[in-house]
Amino acid sequence: MSRARSLGRRNVPQGLPAPRASTRRDFLQWRHVQLCFPPVRSPVPARRLPCLVAIALASTLLQAPASAQEPEVPTAETVHASPPPPEVPLAEGKASWYGPRFHGRRTSSGERFDMHDLTAAHTSLPFGTRVRVRNVANGREVVVRINDRGPHVRQRIIDLSRAAASALGILKTGEAPVVVLPH
Repeated sequence: MSRARSLGRRNVPQGLPAPRASTRRDFLQWRHVQLCFPPVRSPVPARRLPCLVAIALASTLLQAPASAQEPEVPTAETVHASPPPPEVPLAEGKASWYGPRFHGRRTSSGERFDMHDLTAAHTSLPFGTRVRVRNVANGREVVVRINDRGPHVRQRIIDLSRAAASALGILKTGEAPVVVLPH
């Protein structure tokens, strides 16, 4: 049996130089590197790249710009104030707040709970999502960031931090009807 066959060189990828290793271990290490980390090849050959760039540049320059068309002059009939789109709430229901007992503990997202931050717990919204919470009773709003899971009580849709509850004016009552809106 030849030396090349005994080293397993029949599996060498084509076009790569043969290793100068004298042991099977060196050869296997070389083959592993060649197979696991193939050389990076450009999808476009280097000699064609300048031509492709020139064609792309010429096509963008030859297109008629949109500003070449005569702009429409607004008239009294075409100008009208459209009402803002209606706000579609993400959820409606009761909100509660939590704070001192959980202050400093880890939340479901992994960060430490700070009852003085404007954060909230929601059952399904992704962590880091910012939502507006509007108190239906007094009209106050606050933007909170979802960083925890909860509430774990049936009729409630969101748990607010102490700071968010204070901004909405629900510290004394403990819970209030709210609407959760996208921010």
